[in-house]
Parts: sequence; C-alpha cells; structure tokens
Amino acid sequence: MATQTSQLTDHLDSAHLLEWTSRQLARGLQLGSHRSKQVGVGMEFHQFRNYVQGDDVRLLDWKMYAKTQDYFIRQADIESTQQLHIHIDTTRSMDYQEADQTKIDLAKLITATLTYVMARQGDQFSWSAAHTSFADSYGLHNWRRSILELDKLTTHNNPTTPSTFVNNGLLLWITDLYEDLDVIKKFILEQHQPFTEVIIFHLVGRKEENLSFDANTKFVDLETQQEIQVNAKQYAATYKEALGQHIHEVKQYSLQQGVVYQKIYLQDNIQEALQLFLLTYNRLAHS
Repeated sequence: MATQTSQLTDHLDSAHLLEWTSRQLARGLQLGSHRSKQVGVGMEFHQFRNYVQGDDVRLLDWKMYAKTQDYFIRQADIESTQQLHIHIDTTRSMDYQEADQTKIDLAKLITATLTYVMARQGDQFSWSAAHTSFADSYGLHNWRRSILELDKLTTHNNPTTPSTFVNNGLLLWITDLYEDLDVIKKFILEQHQPFTEVIIFHLVGRKEENLSFDANTKFVDLETQQEIQVNAKQYAATYKEALGQHIHEVKQYSLQQGVVYQKIYLQDNIQEALQLFLLTYNRLAHS
C-alpha cells in the first residue's frame, strides 16, 4: 500500500511539473485569436435557441423557462472550427536521451504546450498514442485532465497505430521516424485527407544524427535491448549516409503530399518551432 501511495505521489508531482513547464513555455508564444461561424455550448454566452429532442437537459436555461414556459438552450461562440489532434510515436526508440532529455519527454512537453494554447483559445484538441488517447475536448479543465493521462504515457515494443485521427483540422505527428519508409508513407497517405492538414515534428539528437560518440561505444537497441560494441568514428560516414537518405526520402514524399516536415533537436529551445506551428494552425483556422 505504501508503494502504491508513493507511485501515485510521484505521478502527481511529475504531472504537476509537466503542467507548470508547458504553461511557462506557452507564455512565450504569440497566441492567435480567431472567431468562427460555428456555434456551440458551454463557453462565452452568445444567444438562446429552442430545445430540441436529444439535447442535454442539463443545458436548459430554467430562468428563461420561468419567463416564457418554453425550453431554451444557451448557445455560445466557439473560438474556432479548427481541430488539433496530436499523435505521439511511442516506439522504444523514443526513449533515446541526449542533454538529459528523452524524445518521449519532449513529445509530452510539446503536446502539453500546444494543447494548452488550444484550450486557452477555445479550440478543440485531442491526442493519441498507440495504447491510449485523449478524446476531443475543450477548455482548461479538460486540459488539466489530459495532463494526468499524458504524464503516464510510456513507450512500447511494436505499438499498433490507429488508422484515422481527425477528419477536419490539423494532425501533428511527433516521431523520430525510425520506421520503414513504406510504413511512414502509408501513415501519411491515410491521414492527409482533403480537409486534414498534416505536420511532422521529427525529433532527433545532434549526437544521434552525426554518430558523434566515442570511438568505442556500446550501443543498445531500444526495441530489442540487444547490445553491440561499435567504433562510432569508423562507421559515422556510412551511418550518416544511410540516415540522410532515409530522411531525404521522407521529406520528398511529404513534399509531394503537401505535408509539412520540421526537424526539432533535443537540445534546442523549442519555442521557435512551436511558434511556426501556431502560425500555420491559425492560418488554417482563418481559411
């Protein structure tokens, strides 16, 4: 029992840190403002409409009923018809770490920050990974709930990928792209529908990209846990050529499909990348 209580406390502490860090990061971003023609329920008051069968009775305005003896629902402006969905790669390779930061932790931070911005703007947000998801939501209350789930996210061996995420809006795929090219192409093709835009955030470490490790380094395959001793300097050129070709082909296919590719290094300040993403997002919200 003591162990379970300790684990719960650790989780709440780490979730609180994720929430606090993402809020601080979002403060440095230029938040876009946009209004839409869509009308919804539960935000800034706008107007009334007549109750129709199937509406949530909890949304009835009883003061209006007392005045008119008719049932009315309070309507509100929703800030955007745009929907943001973030899909997080949870393969074991996302446990790779540089500069005291793993790829999966950076993916969580990006997700927490961008969904916080969406919640502040009144936009719809959701996220998913191979074995879990957080459904379409609005508002800061739901954002805080999502942080508790996001913080629990862990990597897996050979996770399965759902085929559909968003039918109208923007999909952000946070990944290290360590998949076969055919798998990546299939994912992009499935997600890039007529009314869905796709952006890829490619997470990579600088040492990982250049294989700039000591001459004799023990590497561990994060998928299989197999260990191998390698002279990194001897294989650096071959490695960089193979990795470069793989990424080049991903970028070429993304360009052909109208998908935006953006590389993000583990060591970098990510505010600039997030700012560029929000500019794209808000442009789509106005289009």
